[in-house]
Amino acid sequence: MLSGILIFNQKGENLIFRAFRNDCRPRLADIFRIQVISNPQVRSPILTLGSTTFSHVKHENIYLVAVTKSNANAALVFEFLYRLVMLGKSYFGKFDEEAVKNNFVLVYELLDGEFFSHCFLVSYGIAVHAGGGAKVTWEQGLKEKESRQTVRAES
Repeated sequence: MLSGILIFNQKGENLIFRAFRNDCRPRLADIFRIQVISNPQVRSPILTLGSTTFSHVKHENIYLVAVTKSNANAALVFEFLYRLVMLGKSYFGKFDEEAVKNNFVLVYELLDGEFFSHCFLVSYGIAVHAGGGAKVTWEQGLKEKESRQTVRAES
């Protein structure tokens, strides 16, 4: 079960903080920054401190971090993070610090809207394989919502 998702730039500035469960606090971002980003000798993509596990990948000039408090399936967590990278590339062309900053609202909507990537459904921090149509369904839902708002505005 994921407790939260964090996205940092190379300097350790927090770009995205999304808690799925109430056991993920903003101070965890500081802990990760101190333990990993400010310490270039850390090579492992998994860091466990007490009952908190940080699983991270570095892509371009950003760190994507999954925070877990329970015994999560590491393979699923990393697949989730890499799918986030693929989703960012498909939406923004390039998934880096600038793309995250320029599209942070959409990134939060993807994480909050329960549809994540074209393969995952996120609900209360649980990542579940949802088949290939989730992204398409999410985009169709946005188009339908916009068309309903346009009709109301014209009335």
